[in-house]
Amino acid sequence: MAHPRAWHAEHACLNAWPALYGVVHDGWVLRLADGFSRRANSANPLHAEARISGATLQYFENLFRVHDLPMIIRVPTLLDPEVDRTLERFGFVAEGESVVLFGELDALAAKSDPAVSVVTALDERWLASLNRMQGRNLEQSAIFDDIMASIALPAGFATLTEGGEVVALACGVLDGDMLVC
Repeated sequence: MAHPRAWHAEHACLNAWPALYGVVHDGWVLRLADGFSRRANSANPLHAEARISGATLQYFENLFRVHDLPMIIRVPTLLDPEVDRTLERFGFVAEGESVVLFGELDALAAKSDPAVSVVTALDERWLASLNRMQGRNLEQSAIFDDIMASIALPAGFATLTEGGEVVALACGVLDGDMLVC
């Protein structure tokens, strides 16, 4: 049986990494972000009762085709195994996994580090640094920047500097009582 907060964690992850466009259909949200990242370009269930039918798959396929994207359907273990069996009957095979981990932060000791700065407003320097560190080209950088700018929840953008040089970056998004990093 799923942890009582598992769906909250699933939704928080969707909110923390938004797509550029979304369509809700039959218990699913179809997320589109010009092909940048699998999670932002996939069909995702919204609740445990989400199911798949031939008509639902056709709807998904049509939408992803119009956007010239491969159809990716995320099937978290929170769903009834019948969803997997239905997809298998239609010729789909599992090709990858995503993992959502969550736990309580109360027990963690936190302390400030003078080498780390955290700001709550996304800025061009942070984006440029992350795009450079991750080797994105101009097109990929523009899509990533748009995705980051569309985060609607409170967020923090951290920079670790050593010897005057940026060596690490991170983002955390707060969805209610859940922090997604």
